[in-house]
Amino acid sequence: MVIKINNGKRLFVTSDLHFYHANIIKFQKNRSDRWSYVEDMNAGLIQLWNKKVGPEDSVVIVGDFSFGTPEQTKNIFDQLNGKKYLVFGNHDSREKLQHCVFEAVSDVMEFKYNGKSFFCSHYAHKVWNKSHYGTYHLYGHSH
Repeated sequence: MVIKINNGKRLFVTSDLHFYHANIIKFQKNRSDRWSYVEDMNAGLIQLWNKKVGPEDSVVIVGDFSFGTPEQTKNIFDQLNGKKYLVFGNHDSREKLQHCVFEAVSDVMEFKYNGKSFFCSHYAHKVWNKSHYGTYHLYGHSH
């Protein structure tokens, strides 16, 4: 899916936020050093996001947004600043994200920003569309 992102505002790309995923705290040192409980992690991630991202900024989430219920996921989504785009990850589902209104949702995403071309997928690719023409490949999953 090729999307248009407003070049006048800032663009952020993130991945593997894992809201409501208690075990991610044990698996990732940077989270276990900061938070002991999933509720604290969720609140901390929201606070960090909103310190950086303004209401008119764009954020591409390259998979694994939330482990919560559809209602919990919608609650988190509504607290986050910016225009949000989602590339599906292995822990995302249409059912879980049914109440979230992303600008775009796709398995892969291509866009241009400030004259540069990007290809996003939750997984790393050896080759991708226009990889031989200077297109940047952004991916998550490997954390």
